[in-house]
Amino acid sequence: MSPYRHLQVTTEGDVFVVRFLERRLIAALPGAIGEEFNAIVAQEDCQKLVLSFSGVELLSSEMLGRLIVLHRKMQQKGGQLKLCQIHPNVRQIFVITKFNTIFDIEDTEESSLVAMA
Repeated sequence: MSPYRHLQVTTEGDVFVVRFLERRLIAALPGAIGEEFNAIVAQEDCQKLVLSFSGVELLSSEMLGRLIVLHRKMQQKGGQLKLCQIHPNVRQIFVITKFNTIFDIEDTEESSLVAMA
């Protein structure tokens, strides 16, 4: 059984690929997801991380904060973080908040994995 309730975590070579199991990242979910992010990043071999937003239709400002924390933690450990498969509604939030200038965003998981090679 997976130790994660809200995330599906797999590896592709040396890249951790994280997919959200929820469509709406709002209410209490960001806190729980933030704890799961911490557990993933704490793994010594997690140097390359791809977050796939496939299926995510909505996220709260608290979730945006959790993404910033994740980004900083990956930077502190010298790792790489890429986001991909972002729904148009979520992409618009990223543009409005200028998150698209902070994060490295790819269209697909495959292009994220190639960029990490």
